[in-house]
Amino acid sequence: MIEKQSQKKIKKIGVYLDNTEKVELNKIISLQGDLKKASLTDIRKLKNSLKKNGIRFPVFVWKHSGKIYSIDGIHRKTALKELESEGWEIPHEIPCVYVHAENITEAKKLLMIASSSYARVTQSGFNEFSDGLDLSEIIQQIAIEGIKFETGEIKKEPNHEVEEMVLKDFESYDYLVFLFDDSRDFINVMQKFGVSKMAVGYSEKNVKMGIGRLIKGERLLEALDCNTVAE
Repeated sequence: MIEKQSQKKIKKIGVYLDNTEKVELNKIISLQGDLKKASLTDIRKLKNSLKKNGIRFPVFVWKHSGKIYSIDGIHRKTALKELESEGWEIPHEIPCVYVHAENITEAKKLLMIASSSYARVTQSGFNEFSDGLDLSEIIQQIAIEGIKFETGEIKKEPNHEVEEMVLKDFESYDYLVFLFDDSRDFINVMQKFGVSKMAVGYSEKNVKMGIGRLIKGERLLEALDCNTVAE
């Protein structure tokens, strides 16, 4: 009797790029240090994208003194190495574009340029662009700051109305709450007032983080060049 051996299906990350140079994955060295941080959620989504779509875009690297430094794409290396440890077959060479830089100073400047976002995705623009698309799968592969995804699994948070009230003293302190839809506006205000202390809260259910900072009212009035508050 001949026993038929079952073969385990190989999980493989494909490469779908033509006419590009390649670089050995293990030779790519991080140049950015702690400039950019990828959370566990970010890496998980990146791995999901690689498993579903393979490698579709090249990494940008700088060759200097026989070494290969990452200008853009170091987190793809991290995600690929994690997938390899999880039993996936990954390519040992990946598509790349070599970036010219005279020295490490110029290379760092180019890295910051590559990391910059000169336009942002708005909620209304995203809603219009994604109208008719099934987002139930893609939301596990993409990371777009400030965008809420509306699917059967992830629902848009309800818009709770705040009851109007007559201005009066609140406990020991009076306070105002400012909500910033764009994190860059929030950072600009934070830098203007030189605020460094914060309170952070996490929610495992929807993987969100809330940051609260306090600014004394006198400093706000000084910045607005106001001495009195209108009735």
